[in-house]
Amino acid sequence: AGEYRKTIALNNDLMETIEFKKPSIMFFWTMGHIAGCQQKLGMYGEAAYRYSLVFRQCASKRTSAFESFKIRDDKDWNTALNLCLNDSEKSTLYLMRAAKYRSTFQEDMLAAYEAEPTNPQLTLLLANYVQYLEKKLLRTPNTDRRFNLETRSQKERVAAEELIRFQELVRKIVKEEKVADLMTWRCMDGYLEIMAKDLYAAERTFQKIEKELPKGDHGNIYYRQIEIWRTLAEINQLDTGARFDY
Repeated sequence: AGEYRKTIALNNDLMETIEFKKPSIMFFWTMGHIAGCQQKLGMYGEAAYRYSLVFRQCASKRTSAFESFKIRDDKDWNTALNLCLNDSEKSTLYLMRAAKYRSTFQEDMLAAYEAEPTNPQLTLLLANYVQYLEKKLLRTPNTDRRFNLETRSQKERVAAEELIRFQELVRKIVKEEKVADLMTWRCMDGYLEIMAKDLYAAERTFQKIEKELPKGDHGNIYYRQIEIWRTLAEINQLDTGARFDY
């Protein structure tokens, strides 16, 4: 216990004697532990790089890799980035930093997209940030009571600015048509228009999408989701502050 350098050295010696035709869960389990040792030794950049490999390639260890991923400063970040062997690895690093640290989210998401436009995890990050904006913008009077008027107004201004910037990014990606799941991005573009209270633009986007949806179950999934968003748009227009006499 606590012999982190010895653990890393032992791993390096043993791994050289093993031939992996295809990396197994044991391989990534070991890699995660080595990354943990590196963190204990202050090697956060090296650890972050290894956690990103686990995150990308091992679904069963993805959550633990993300939770353990930590970047303290630019030095850690540059160390991790310089260890990447290709653009795909860089894309995953940017995705993880974007999801972990909101302060550089949009810049990191753009960098991840430019490094590897077809990275399927971009769609997960898209959904993650949309959920973040929902919590900021689609609130009810009950949730608003948790904050005073000044705090609420400030949060709304910041969220509105974030939404506008994110819409620009999503529209750029949709226009370039390089992502793996383009239809999901197009649908999300319409949903962001609802969040921005531009219902006319949202309906126009949805109608265009519906004309191009594939037949069968896959197309029906998108159609049902669009109908849910239409209902949400109608609910948002209701005057929830009105009083009724019975």
